[in-house]
Amino acid sequence: QDKEAIVQMTRFVLAYSIGLPEISVIQVLAGSLRGIGDTKSPMVISGLQIFLHILLNFLLIFPKHKIFGITIPGADLGLTGAGLALSFSAWAAAIGYSLYISKTPLGPVISFNLPQREWTKRILKIAVPACAMACLRVFSLTAFTLVLKSVAGGSAAIGAMGTAFALESVMFMPAFGLSTSAAALVGQSLGMKRPDRAERLAWTASHHAALVTVALCGPVFFFAPGIAHIMLEGKDAIIGEVTMLLRWLCATEIFFAYAMVLIGAMQGAGETRGPLWISIICLWGMRVPLAWLLATQLGFGTTGAWIAMSVTQGIQGVMAMVLFKMGRWKTQKV
Repeated sequence: QDKEAIVQMTRFVLAYSIGLPEISVIQVLAGSLRGIGDTKSPMVISGLQIFLHILLNFLLIFPKHKIFGITIPGADLGLTGAGLALSFSAWAAAIGYSLYISKTPLGPVISFNLPQREWTKRILKIAVPACAMACLRVFSLTAFTLVLKSVAGGSAAIGAMGTAFALESVMFMPAFGLSTSAAALVGQSLGMKRPDRAERLAWTASHHAALVTVALCGPVFFFAPGIAHIMLEGKDAIIGEVTMLLRWLCATEIFFAYAMVLIGAMQGAGETRGPLWISIICLWGMRVPLAWLLATQLGFGTTGAWIAMSVTQGIQGVMAMVLFKMGRWKTQKV
């Protein structure tokens, strides 16, 4: 069964990789639009991308079937179809962004020429730490997964993470949106020579994110078993792990909301080194070693791994608040 899962996942990744270049284009152009204060256009284009993605899922994943008496054609490609749906929708969105951005204030300055050396240095000064932080997150999750693999019930726990993270996104999505807003507003405020305004807006955004997150944590905490059962009917072992992980995440999700918004605010100011160190310390210095200690050495199994994830998520939030309060981002030279 695990061998078949590996085969299916390999096919998915290969199909998904076709869209990776376009995903990079989407991120850059969407970030550029948000940088000039336009957050609505990326929302609309991303919404159309999601709609296309859903439509392609029906057409590529499933065989021909009927819905309300209407015959829907299907390629019956399974996970390969899912990867292709992601890739094709990403290509469509990248084309949409490219066409739209020419009609914005960014249009006249768009150029396909290589940047000058000075601009390259300035871009890399911000981009390299941010890129390293993203890589650290991915590789730390890989290491965390290897820890789970070595304990009893590890397969069910690994299978639970995808569903649990999807449900967790309900709790942190508002914080993600406020993080994007905070980044744009902080950057604009510093451009206006108003660090006081930047700080006030960042804290306001983070407090709002925390309040919304707390409001969403309650229903997720209490209804986690029922929601997991609907999504994973008949897979009791995975349902149990999804429930446990979600409840441990709910315990510190408010801190994750603060971390998300304040890190976004610092990145909007061009401060990416501090957030990088937060990732290094919390993910590699604490999460992975603590998960290994609790899950394998002290015998807590998958529960120990979830505790490690929850605790380090809380620490990440506290560190983000302390670093933001120190104010080094206010004098960052971009």
